[in-house]
Parts: sequence; structure tokens; C-alpha cells
Amino acid sequence: DIPQPAMAASGSDDDLAGLEECRLAVEQLVLPQGRPVELLPRSPRVRQLQAELAAHYQLASAEFGSGSQQRLRIFPR
Repeated sequence: DIPQPAMAASGSDDDLAGLEECRLAVEQLVLPQGRPVELLPRSPRVRQLQAELAAHYQLASAEFGSGSQQRLRIFPR
């Protein structure tokens, strides 16, 4: 067996994909270009993780959509 990083062991691939999507959006669009970004629809758990990551960058976020189409939008400072 190949050892997994601690975060991967406790989360799912969707968690990791959602966090990576959020990180790239923040670092490539929101911070350098000052543009709000709407992420892909994700589970409530992943949206919460994404919101926490946005807060780590001192950015505001809000949820949009309903049902399975709920997604997070991240706003520039």
C-alpha cells in the first residue's frame, strides 16, 4: 500500500478536488485579478471546507443555488 497524506486519509477525493479548485481560484483569479469566482456545485461538507479556506485568505464567500446545485462564490477584498 502507498501511504496517503493525512488529509486524504480523513477526506474523500471530492473534498480534495473541492479544496484544490478553491485554492486555484483564489490564487489565480480572486487575489491577482480582483474578480469574484463561483465554484462548482459541491456537497455541504465541501462547501464548508471551501468557505474556511477562503476565510484563511481573508476573503468573503457566500452560498448560491439550491439543492444539488449549491455552490460557493468567493469575493475579492
